[in-house]
Amino acid sequence: MWESVNCEGPSLCFHAGSVVRDCFYIHGGVTSRLSSEASFQLWKFDFSSLNWSSITSSGAPNCSHHVAVTQHDRYLILIGGWNGKSRTSDVHVFDCVDETWHHTRTIGFPEGAGLSSHTATSLRDGNFIVTGREGGLRTQRRAGSTFKLSGDASRRGCSFQYLDTSMGIASRSGHTACPMTQGRLALLGGRSDHLLEYLVKVPVTIDVHPKIVEKLSCLCTGLRPCPKPPGGRRNHVSVSVGEMVVMHGGETFDGKAKAAVFDVWVMDVRGGGLKWLKVGQGVGDVARAGHVVCVARDNIFIHGGFDESGRTRNEVMKLS
Repeated sequence: MWESVNCEGPSLCFHAGSVVRDCFYIHGGVTSRLSSEASFQLWKFDFSSLNWSSITSSGAPNCSHHVAVTQHDRYLILIGGWNGKSRTSDVHVFDCVDETWHHTRTIGFPEGAGLSSHTATSLRDGNFIVTGREGGLRTQRRAGSTFKLSGDASRRGCSFQYLDTSMGIASRSGHTACPMTQGRLALLGGRSDHLLEYLVKVPVTIDVHPKIVEKLSCLCTGLRPCPKPPGGRRNHVSVSVGEMVVMHGGETFDGKAKAAVFDVWVMDVRGGGLKWLKVGQGVGDVARAGHVVCVARDNIFIHGGFDESGRTRNEVMKLS
């Protein structure tokens, strides 16, 4: 099921990653799931050579439990996270062409609060929607937070501004956000109940990836839908391809606390319905949590995370 592509990368969990110009950039994280020492290191995995390289440009921030998004297929944007001392809402920009960090200013986020184990999703206007629980003074809010984050990384010295949209979502941490058709954003996990929740009328950017859809469609024809959805989980990864979502790993709330699982699920909403399909278990299963995921060259890749024994991993794996 999972095929090893490279086993010489950095051993990290709770790091952030995004694809820019056919390379997978990953930043920060921790070397042990219980560590609070956030890394500042930036790495690049080249899908052409299948090799890693370390980028040592000055100005890299210390961050873990943050998220990374791409803008203009040039800029790696890091949002929020734990800096080793506190949760922050800071935004950091790395120019992947010049290989330099840009100074930015962040405004509009509630004072005395920060973000960690949240999500960020690209919108059609070039901005982002950020979902998830805040840390700091506002941790006890009953509803999860939703912010629109606006800013253009191509403008030197730019500002990024948060706007609290208060959509009243359930409180989630360690969840995933998947753009779907019909302007929906599917929020998965991050709590023990209510696995799936939709934000509607959200102008999300959708990557369809027809070759992956074709493979998933063939796979799903041989699977029987499960009578109930998977249980709650956190620190998993998810990838959407329009009307289908692939979800992998994470930690469950069924007594296996802090133990990564190897489950692979497909959420299928084609035709207006909702089906949960569990991919067969066996040879090639990979248990991971706190890992990162990306889609490149019509394949789904994961990196890092910790396994069922709690050991931090360094492999790049491809879902075959």
